[in-house]
Amino acid sequence: MAPRTPRVHRRPGTRKKPVHRWCQSCERVTPFTRRVRPNGHLQHDCRECQRRRDKRNHTLTYNTWRAMWDRCTNPNVWNHKYYGGRGVTICERWESFEAFVEDMGERPSRDLTLDRIDVEKGYGPDNCRWADWSEQQRNKRRPDANADTFAYFLAHNRAEAERKGLE
Repeated sequence: MAPRTPRVHRRPGTRKKPVHRWCQSCERVTPFTRRVRPNGHLQHDCRECQRRRDKRNHTLTYNTWRAMWDRCTNPNVWNHKYYGGRGVTICERWESFEAFVEDMGERPSRDLTLDRIDVEKGYGPDNCRWADWSEQQRNKRRPDANADTFAYFLAHNRAEAERKGLE
């Protein structure tokens, strides 16, 4: 029996030759590439729009907007429980990065970060500002005075110790 030739696997959604399509952003026929998004859907991008978007992705303002978006909408992000899990929302207008930049402007410097004026409300143009670290530290939620966290952890650790046979 003759040996089988190995099958070459390419990444899903790639082609050797680009497809030419009408791009609504550029308003012209341009070469498109096909790639698979993390959610499994195909994303068709004009090469020029993709370059523009990738260039934008490396700005401080975009990274700030993206981090805000993730912590409010993505349950897989480590701090989602403090934002989206607690009910902090983002206004509909800020679903677009361009609208966010129109309202807030570019991030002034690396020392300033996005801060909510009222920590009980969501992200929106009327409730956000660029603030430095010390200003952010003064604008935090206060712990609940009725919560007896020490007693909770003491009881939890005692129960863990008994379960493991240490006490």
